[in-house]
This record gives sequence, C-alpha cells and structure tokens, in this order.
Amino acid sequence: HTLALPAARVAEISEQIIDALKVFHRAHPDAGGMIARDLKNEVSTPISAAAFLVLQRELADKHLIASGGSFVRLAGHAASISPAERVLWQRLLARLEGRGALPFTAHELAGDLCTSEAAIKALLYRRRSNGEVWRITDKRFLLRKQVAALAAGAAVLAQEVGGKGFTAAQYRDAIGAGRNLVIQILEFFDSIGVTRRSGDLRKMRPDYELVVGSAAPYAPAS
Repeated sequence: HTLALPAARVAEISEQIIDALKVFHRAHPDAGGMIARDLKNEVSTPISAAAFLVLQRELADKHLIASGGSFVRLAGHAASISPAERVLWQRLLARLEGRGALPFTAHELAGDLCTSEAAIKALLYRRRSNGEVWRITDKRFLLRKQVAALAAGAAVLAQEVGGKGFTAAQYRDAIGAGRNLVIQILEFFDSIGVTRRSGDLRKMRPDYELVVGSAAPYAPAS
C-alpha cells in the first residue's frame, strides 16, 4: 500500500500523531498505548481509516511509533512488566495455543496453570491495558490476535453476503462455534464498534481495524 496524500499533509498528520502519543503517555504512563481509532480522533487533519492504517505502518517502519494490534505507542515506550509476570504470561500464552476462538476465564487458567485466580486476573487486566487482552463478558476474555482474527472472519462473511448484513447463524456457521458463544462475540463487537446491528442483521463498521487491528480471518479447525 502507498499513501496517496501530499507530503506536507502526511508530515502534518504524522506530527499530530506523535504529539498525541506524547500527551497520552504523560497522562497514562502505565498504559501500553492508545487504541488506533482514539488516536485517529486526536488528528484534526481529515484522513480516511484506510490511509491512517497505511500511515501508521509507515511510521512504525521508520521506528517512530510501534503498534501491537490496534494499540499504538511511541517507539521505546513500554509499560513496566516484572520478570515473574513475563514468565506467567508466556505460560498462559502456551496454554492457550491451539485453543482457537474459544474465550477463556481466569478461573480456568488458574486451574490449568496451578496458580491463584487473583494472580491470573491481575495479569489479564494489566495486559488488557496493554492491548493484549480483551474482556468480552464479565468473566470471559480473548487474546488480541483471537479478536482480530474473529473480526476479520466477520468481514469476509459480510463481503460474501453483500450489503444487507449477516445473521448470527451465518457467523456461527463461519466460525464453527456454539450459538451462545457467537452471541457473546457479536454483542462484544457491537459494543466496541466493530459491527453495527440492525434488527437481526449486522454490518461491519468501515474502520473496524482501527479498533481491533488487522489479522488473517479466523478459520475453525476442520
């Protein structure tokens, strides 16, 4: 992708992005970064979601910013993580590898990892502020990459069905999950601005990647 914008406009928007991130990091030093959609809203110069994503990648390539999924931060900024927390996080990721799109609870992971539920909860909430974890219900969580893949799968489905929108049943068939789980995921997508519901149908918001990041569409194991 190339950015079809005048160089002066690119420089202007880039400066606004850097300035907004500086202000955010001063105000929230423990946070991992800003959600890309929130960062775009801080830019006063008009720019489309697609162009913003391209510029975000270009600034990352120049090592001016860094991004993890939909979270953007200044290059070099990192929320402090203890060595013990880093080890527990790696164990958690290993345990969830191959789980597919299934949300998980702190209680489940505590049993699997032989540690306290309180420690898992603290880790998940801290990683949530870093953009690595999303909470989809009061007790259920998904990893950033799982959410991005599920959203990308919904976008593929939306293209396949055309402009009318897709149903929960169609999405259930696309990801191969149970109805209750599909409803939880879609209501979560509605709440964070990935989808827009109209009756029994849902359409993708055009800037959904600014919320959850880009990913290959989720494909259930056959």
